[in-house]
Amino acid sequence: LGDVYKRQAFSKAHWGVWSYLHKRSLYANGVTFHKGLNYGEDVFLTTQLVYFSSRISVLKSKPLLHYIIRESSITNSRFNEKKARDILLYPSLVNDFLKDKPEYSSLQKELGAIRIQANNTLLSKRWFKDARTLSRESHAILKQYPDLKRIPQIKAFHKLFTLYARSGLLGRSVSYTHLRAHETDQYL
Repeated sequence: LGDVYKRQAFSKAHWGVWSYLHKRSLYANGVTFHKGLNYGEDVFLTTQLVYFSSRISVLKSKPLLHYIIRESSITNSRFNEKKARDILLYPSLVNDFLKDKPEYSSLQKELGAIRIQANNTLLSKRWFKDARTLSRESHAILKQYPDLKRIPQIKAFHKLFTLYARSGLLGRSVSYTHLRAHETDQYL
């Protein structure tokens, strides 16, 4: 699983399945899709593909793929309860996939980073339902792994979920200003 997974968990590589060429034979290992998961499915699928890969090569030449972002895409469409559930679900799916693997105990920090980034995604989409609970969860993970604060995507939201963890009212009052300031941030 090694270095590639760690790079993805720490946002130094992309999760998108479309950004990789992979052998069809990898799917024979039991790689599964979670039916109905439309947001975060790349994280779950890529985790499995990386796990079952015996070798990964990185091409550092010019781009080989032309990616088009459509306004009607699932990422750009209106945020709703289903997307929020998917964002909360995919870190659990990744955890469940890895929990019986020998590397599981050594990947707790990476799994924590994935969970925090999922929680941050909800805040960045202005989804405030359960924000205090999710912020407390993120805050607890950061107490266990304080160096995760160095990841730009986590650093950008650290103060916000610290406030939410203390008080939902305090977090919400600051969140609109904070999120507006980060709307153009490349990490959202």
